[in-house]
Amino acid sequence: MEYQKKLQVSTQQVLVEDNSVFSIQWTDVPMADCQGLDVGKVYTCYLEAIRYFTLGIIRPLESDAGVAFRLFGRLPLLCFLPPECTMDADGEQIALRICGGILVQKAQCDRGEMLFRLSNPTTQICRISLTLRDYCPLLLGSLQPTRIRRWLYRFTQAALHQLVTAHFLGFLYRRRMGGKKKVVMQHVFVRDGRRT
Repeated sequence: MEYQKKLQVSTQQVLVEDNSVFSIQWTDVPMADCQGLDVGKVYTCYLEAIRYFTLGIIRPLESDAGVAFRLFGRLPLLCFLPPECTMDADGEQIALRICGGILVQKAQCDRGEMLFRLSNPTTQICRISLTLRDYCPLLLGSLQPTRIRRWLYRFTQAALHQLVTAHFLGFLYRRRMGGKKKVVMQHVFVRDGRRT
């Protein structure tokens, strides 16, 4: 099937001053395409997309304790507290606070979060974004990672996260708004840091 248009995804992924990860991806779509979409649907679609993109190898499982991304439904890769939904004048967001998992540095399990945000920068445009911040991946080893560990993280987990998140926005567009668009990533500057 031929793509009708491109879906531009803006992205930045860096290690900030304390060597935690900051990653953001977003797309701006016409408000008409966002009718009936809310941040809860964005979040639910993300969980579907993780299972879809990994062919069910990684399964997001929800419980009263929160959400766990489990390898083959068993090994907890990332664990989150229950989702917290908030609203402000610019839109609404759901926060998933990291609380464990084998992909997190053991001493840093109580920090980091994923934010799903639906905002209206203008009356004609709706911005859908996913942010990961204050995350301390196990692959970095510590808050003082070596160059080898930074490269290992950059070319494995960081690259995979960025790719999956960008393609999730295309998946969301197809599932919730109809139509198929080619995902095109554009690197942007949001925060200072070392590129991952």
